[in-house]
Amino acid sequence: MPENEFFMHSVNLTEVYYDAVYVSGEEKAQELFEKIAELPIIILWDLNVSFIKLVGKYKTSYRISFADAFVQALAEKEKAIVVSTDHHEFDAIERAGELSIYWLIPIRFQKPCSPCLISALALFKRPA
Repeated sequence: MPENEFFMHSVNLTEVYYDAVYVSGEEKAQELFEKIAELPIIILWDLNVSFIKLVGKYKTSYRISFADAFVQALAEKEKAIVVSTDHHEFDAIERAGELSIYWLIPIRFQKPCSPCLISALALFKRPA
């Protein structure tokens, strides 16, 4: 039986990188970038018209960041489950039934965390 597949859009990888540069500097950000490259995460680099429209739909429908609109669009495109700790951004979307979300931290234990974790573990899809 195949294992789960993990996905991340290059825009979300960019968010991870710039956040790491901001917090820890370029050298540490490069180390993080190299570690992410070793993970079994499929980085999607495509950005076609239909995907851009899907991102735009989610960005204008919910009060979410630009990068999180990519997470939501990618989840729809890949029929994937979002893996997140970000109740602030995704609770309303989950309540609306737009996404399936696997929460890494229950809301009662929620503490501020880096968007790196949220983006790096953006999506997974169970095997068919």
